[in-house]
Amino acid sequence: MPEQTSGTQAGQSNSTMGASPGGRPMGAIGITLITIYLALVTVVVFHSLVVLWPPNREKVDSADRTTQGAEGGATGDEGSGTAGGTTTEPPGTDLPADASDSLGSDLTPLGSDLESDSGSAPSTDDVRPDEASLRCPDETQSPATLFRYYHVCLSEEERLFLIVIFAGALGGLVHTLRSFFWYVGNRKLVLSWTGFYITQPILGATLATVFYLVVRGGFFSPQSTISDTSPFGFAALAALIGMFTDQAAEKLKQIAENLFAKAPKGADHAGPPVVAGVSPNQGTQAGGDQVTVTGSGFMQNATVTFGGQAATNVQVASGGTSLTAVTPAGSGSVTVEVTNPDGQKGSLANGFTYV
Repeated sequence: MPEQTSGTQAGQSNSTMGASPGGRPMGAIGITLITIYLALVTVVVFHSLVVLWPPNREKVDSADRTTQGAEGGATGDEGSGTAGGTTTEPPGTDLPADASDSLGSDLTPLGSDLESDSGSAPSTDDVRPDEASLRCPDETQSPATLFRYYHVCLSEEERLFLIVIFAGALGGLVHTLRSFFWYVGNRKLVLSWTGFYITQPILGATLATVFYLVVRGGFFSPQSTISDTSPFGFAALAALIGMFTDQAAEKLKQIAENLFAKAPKGADHAGPPVVAGVSPNQGTQAGGDQVTVTGSGFMQNATVTFGGQAATNVQVASGGTSLTAVTPAGSGSVTVEVTNPDGQKGSLANGFTYV
């Protein structure tokens, strides 16, 4: 009989859990949709990190110097027959006057054949718009192309900020993927996990952003620039925060409690009651004695037992630090136990003695 009762209770418990919103197993369609969603988010995150990663400044500076040198050389060729400070003479000036006159009638202007073949000279209007948009008007910015069509100019500070966001999302994806394939593989995935898998990358990105603001504002001076930081360090920190959001949130809570006062606990977040003493701690075996139980965490409508027997006329004082009750019948030294309406209990062994 005990085994049947236990089995019945377990069946009722499982039935109740299954009847709750989202408690039923997730089907193949749901698993497929979440898989597609996670795959798309993964592609976006990796692509964004690769595109937004700061360029090598040494290579950029070298390319700028090369471009400036080429432009300077071209300017020298066009100006007064000089190139880089060296004076040159037009070809044909060393020929005799009569020779140059006789050759002049047979020579055609350079480029006339090109115009006849192609019909027109190259125009700057033929440059593709996407190539022209890669030039940023602000020298402190550099171009970035997202998915080949969206062009944007970003400063180094903006790049680092976006890298932190996507690195946090990457850490959230790692957490999500590990949980997803484990529950799918063990056939324990239920519909209520859908919200977690959708929002975890967003939570990782958001929490990483908060940490970045705290670290950047607390450990770097306002005059510091991007050269004083490391994108590798911030990206690694953001990814770890996205992977371990619970631990990161707890750390932020500790920082907030050091700066501000601790938040008071609400009635629904109160801990278990604590029974400190009973006064008087002795009574008759017939019961009927009124006693005061002191402690903390007593909630209204709490119940009191003496040796497993329920007391009567329980009245909880304001503040939850004491209550009064009338003892039941009993014998010997017994445990006094207080149970709050939320099911949490507190007890005091040998707290009352029947004499």
